[in-house]
Amino acid sequence: MNNQLRDIIFSGIVSVRDRLLQLDNPLRLESGEPSFDTPQHIKEAMAKALVDNHTHYAASAGIKPLREAILKKITEKNKIGYIDGLDKIVVTNGGMHALYCTFQTILNEGDEVIIPQPNWTATGSMIELAGGILVKVKLKPELAYRWDMNEVESKITTKTTAILINTPHNPTGGVMTRDDLKALLEIAEKHNLYIISDEAYEDIFYDQKHI
Repeated sequence: MNNQLRDIIFSGIVSVRDRLLQLDNPLRLESGEPSFDTPQHIKEAMAKALVDNHTHYAASAGIKPLREAILKKITEKNKIGYIDGLDKIVVTNGGMHALYCTFQTILNEGDEVIIPQPNWTATGSMIELAGGILVKVKLKPELAYRWDMNEVESKITTKTTAILINTPHNPTGGVMTRDDLKALLEIAEKHNLYIISDEAYEDIFYDQKHI
């Protein structure tokens, strides 16, 4: 067996979910899943795709219409202008697959990745499976569960390869400010580091704006 698997911890929330799904009608508050069913027009489009036999191998980076829609979204909504073509976009089987592919691509054995503490368990496992070492930096309750950027920089060594951010953050709900992000960019540029940005919850906001 792969030795790395011996140290991978099964996600606690998955254990809780598996137990909940054995109950008849549980009140589920444990996972980041919408409280509504898949919208009807999406279900109809999926059914139509099956009827129209769109069931064969597709381009490895994702079908062109979907990649075009993603490019439009990140350009118009997120105002990210430097992703200037479809060759910069790859469709994955969800966010965790994207993180897995990313860490497998950029990490070598012993490389360090700075991550928030606490964090989603499986994210750390993705790093460890790629041979990386977790460097956990605590989110400060007194800073509304944000980082002290001086502390982040103090954790950088010659083995540091990347910094993972997750904003809005799971599980604390902390949100990085524009000043936080500017400071982080300066740190990354200074030390020649990757920034891996997990923004899965970018649309779940009540009183702030996602940056």
